[in-house]
Amino acid sequence: MGKEGIMTLRFQEVTIENVNGYPEGIVGGLQSALRGGVEVVPDPKRPNFYVVFSEGIRFYIDVLNSANRVILLGAWHSTN
Repeated sequence: MGKEGIMTLRFQEVTIENVNGYPEGIVGGLQSALRGGVEVVPDPKRPNFYVVFSEGIRFYIDVLNSANRVILLGAWHSTN
């Protein structure tokens, strides 16, 4: 893609663990993005942690090594 560090993450099925109680619309948006395939930037200090960019929202997630599970740690609106 030409942008260093950016990769695509895609799950056919994914379970989102919403540990901070984000609204269902936020969780559903992340789930849809992950099912469709979305660009992510790996956190250089933490393996399996990523920043996801989708529809004006940035998500910070931890991808668990087992069974297509993702922990949603943060979500915020972004202008870029």
